[in-house]
Amino acid sequence: MDPAPEPTRRVDWLELFFDLVFVVIVKQLTDVLHSDGGGRPDAADFLLVIGLMVPVWAAWLNVTLFVNQAGGSASSRPLSVLVSMAGVGLIAVSIPEVTGEGGALFALGYAVARVAVWPAWARTLRQRGAGILRPALFGPGLAALWLASIAVPDTYRFAVWGVLVVIEGAIVVRNLGTASFQVGHLIERVGLFTMIVLGEGVVELILAIRIGQSPVAWLIAALGFALLCSFWWMYFRSGAPVAERVLGHGSLVVLRDVLGVAHYLIVLGLIGVAAGLGSAIVQADDARLSFGTIVALCGGTALYHGAQVLTAWRYGLPMRLLVIWGLLSLTLSGVVIAVGGAWAPWVVVAVMLVDALLHTATGPIVARRVRAG
Repeated sequence: MDPAPEPTRRVDWLELFFDLVFVVIVKQLTDVLHSDGGGRPDAADFLLVIGLMVPVWAAWLNVTLFVNQAGGSASSRPLSVLVSMAGVGLIAVSIPEVTGEGGALFALGYAVARVAVWPAWARTLRQRGAGILRPALFGPGLAALWLASIAVPDTYRFAVWGVLVVIEGAIVVRNLGTASFQVGHLIERVGLFTMIVLGEGVVELILAIRIGQSPVAWLIAALGFALLCSFWWMYFRSGAPVAERVLGHGSLVVLRDVLGVAHYLIVLGLIGVAAGLGSAIVQADDARLSFGTIVALCGGTALYHGAQVLTAWRYGLPMRLLVIWGLLSLTLSGVVIAVGGAWAPWVVVAVMLVDALLHTATGPIVARRVRAG
């Protein structure tokens, strides 16, 4: 069944309150990439953020889709949403120590977050003829396995979590064929979440800069602000209007890929950019940026632009055209990662701003091709 748009459906206050706990999570994940206070993360830090963001994103989608499917508003089921929010709060607390003592708290928080909304999910699934077994596995079954993962040694716990997330995703995908989503509501929800992550970039800039810092630090802050503005422009001025038109008439597979996969990449990319910009200001007077800072900034930009390319492809544009659109940005990001360690910090940020401005300037051309299609 194709998704059914309902333009009158709006995000309510409880959903916005629920998102506040994710503001903290985004901040905690960004701080992981400031591992030593100077923004010099290593490969383990990047892998940790990439991995943790999967269940975090799943927890957010679980409640968002629950509210969307349940109809009405989140405020009509406040207890489920608030208890789930408390579980996500435990996840937020656990992140700084998640590879050690915090791992048990992370698992507990995720179990609470998903069980809180399970009763409504179970009613919805049974109404579609899903029986008892699948809803039970999706709710208390998976929650029990997350709790059991507490007993798994730290070395293997992340692998177990990965398997559990894959199982959860498979159940969700299997049930997509019988779902009917209120697309306007989903577009607004992911847009608001994207704004939260963009806001983290602004926070990092403001907290990193100080009165009395060198002109170079202020230059990097100005360039970084312009970079974030270009990301906002690309998403909300160029992309959002197309999403509202296309997703309301697209298949559920397109909806899944754009709102689930592409936005995971967008969020991940913006977290990297936020960490990279904050670190670049801290290192403004150094001869060069640390390699970890360059990877965070340039890799995050590449992920953001790559997600835009993926989105346009799922909207129906041929990949041969999209490769041209995305190739310059992805190539430039790769070049800066490879040789930017020899450049002054402000030059690295300036090149990424040029990259983003080029991508943003050509975005409306791609958007017109989608409309023409």
